[in-house]
Amino acid sequence: MLAGPGVISSVMVLVGQVPSLWHWQMWAILGSITLTALSSYWILAGAVRLRAMMGETGIRVLVRIMGMLLVALAMQFFVNGLTDLGLIARP
Repeated sequence: MLAGPGVISSVMVLVGQVPSLWHWQMWAILGSITLTALSSYWILAGAVRLRAMMGETGIRVLVRIMGMLLVALAMQFFVNGLTDLGLIARP
């Protein structure tokens, strides 16, 4: 559930470019997948302790901050799209 379609297609493309199964690039890809899986496990395993430490108010503040970051990212994508269409002049 943590891997979206972008990650899955990226791994498929990278693995498709590896010349053989035992090439060093394949080991780099598998190492990256393993590192990501372990990092995700450690983060999710520590979430209960972090929630207890932050409390309900801290969680609400964090949700608001993450929402603001998401809005800023969406607006940047929107502006980039308008710029690519030529509706906004490039700086």
